[in-house]
Amino acid sequence: IMRDYEAQEVIHRIPLLQFPSCFSIHPNGDSLAVATTENMILFYPNAEEKPYDLYGHGGVIFDIDFDTKGERMITGSNGEIILWALPSFQKKKQKKEKKDKK
Repeated sequence: IMRDYEAQEVIHRIPLLQFPSCFSIHPNGDSLAVATTENMILFYPNAEEKPYDLYGHGGVIFDIDFDTKGERMITGSNGEIILWALPSFQKKKQKKEKKDKK
């Protein structure tokens, strides 16, 4: 759920079929990564698109973070850390936004 605290209203609600263990907002402010107790990461490019399912951990994910440029994501679970290069859809979106600004 995203809320506008000044207006006291819900901006966006994301239904989850699994229990979340942690989450992180991408530096662009539009994308969101949610880890679940089922060892999966749901990467939401924006509020309108369906999430991408990312697998790789053998245990529950306890932490997610992005680098400052938003090109990589790091996740941690019991006994391992994974550094992810974000999928190409993220880079395509950024290129399109730059073209639209010109």
